[in-house]
Amino acid sequence: MSSGIAGFEHGRYQAQGTSLRYQIGGEGDPVVLLHGWPQHSLQWHSVAPRLAEQYRVLVPDLPGCGSSSIPRSGFDKQSIARSVRQLVDDLELGPIRLVGYDHGAGVAYNYASADPDSVTQLAFIEYVLPGCGYERAMQPTPDWHTGSNWQLAFFTVPDVAEFAFRGRERELLNWFFWHGSCDGSAVSPEHLDEYVRNVSRPGALRAGIEYYAAAWQDLAANEASMQRKLTMPALGIGGSHNLGEMAGKAMSQVAESPRSAVVSHAGHWVSDENPEELTQILLDFFTVTQ
Repeated sequence: MSSGIAGFEHGRYQAQGTSLRYQIGGEGDPVVLLHGWPQHSLQWHSVAPRLAEQYRVLVPDLPGCGSSSIPRSGFDKQSIARSVRQLVDDLELGPIRLVGYDHGAGVAYNYASADPDSVTQLAFIEYVLPGCGYERAMQPTPDWHTGSNWQLAFFTVPDVAEFAFRGRERELLNWFFWHGSCDGSAVSPEHLDEYVRNVSRPGALRAGIEYYAAAWQDLAANEASMQRKLTMPALGIGGSHNLGEMAGKAMSQVAESPRSAVVSHAGHWVSDENPEELTQILLDFFTVTQ
């Protein structure tokens, strides 16, 4: 199946040795949407077209994901944020509204903290930054089971994680989209096939694991940046059956004026489980001035 977003143009940009594929559509003030893992830009298939009715929407595939190339290194969120910034500057989008989901939220934070004036509004979806609690969730507990976040710790040893799951990408992604979902069916069978195909590319599984393995680099960078809170309007969004209000509470550690929203009938995979409500939350937030 195509991973394209309806009505969006496609392009490529070379950033820090990585060929980034992006999609862009709509007219108006710029909005940038950053996906998580194991998804890619297809994640925004329901959200981006609606936002594009009012905004110029940029949706890149982050390094190692989707149709972007797979670098050997540079999966810390600071490095990826620099690549996204180069793309935004090349497209002459100017100050942006920036939305990051899952690991994309970590990228968004590093983008915004590096140059706060370049981001007019910031939203994190279903993510707690290293430095705000992510590292505590990595610690095994006596009650861990198949529904726990064991991958946060396991994937910090990338050689072992890749050995365990290479050739079993479908089984891994089946677990991912069951884990943290509201009702166990977060994505369609067609989209699951696309994500499995993508993660099964040579080097792609390892790239995804490296997003997790960079947690300690991200922690050090975030702790330094957190010495100064962000001043732009900031929103933490959680799924009702996963992070919930915790997303907003985590945002309060990095932003002076944090807001919180919860997407109903959704777990971790909010853009697939309840895209209509998520989109409306973003549209309402985009009208906030301070």
